[in-house]
Amino acid sequence: MSSENALIPLSPKKSQNSLLWLSLACEKKKASTLNLVEAPLSASITVHKEAPSFSRGVKKRRSRRKRKEPVNCSNVDLLEKTALQVRQFAITSMKGEEKETHKSKLAILFGAKPAKRPYVNYKELKVQRQLQKAKRLEALKQMVNIKIKRSKHRKGKKKRKKVKRH
Repeated sequence: MSSENALIPLSPKKSQNSLLWLSLACEKKKASTLNLVEAPLSASITVHKEAPSFSRGVKKRRSRRKRKEPVNCSNVDLLEKTALQVRQFAITSMKGEEKETHKSKLAILFGAKPAKRPYVNYKELKVQRQLQKAKRLEALKQMVNIKIKRSKHRKGKKKRKKVKRH
């Protein structure tokens, strides 16, 4: 028998089942397509192999795609991964509210939306901001007073040095 044409004698009762079996076998092996032709009961069945034909469309698109090669991880990527693992390990050792807050911060780092701020009445918020502003101003005044005291003292010493008698 040649590889192109193969003659397979089949009994008439088994011909339908065997045709299905042959087509399934060809699909599983991914061999070239087979043309199956039924012959009269007295004759045998001939099977012709054909070269596979390529149709345009899905197969061409797949062949055009380039497979991404695995990229070697750089040191920066490894450092980021290890830093993340350290954070996760630290979170597992925490308890209660502290654990929840750190988990939410980690989720925000990954792109989750942060929790909404609690609702505060506008008039109360206004009062709070005025108090905060007053505290900041007091702190600035104290810093300026300390700087002025130091600078006056220094200037006095410098003047004495300059005023030395010749």
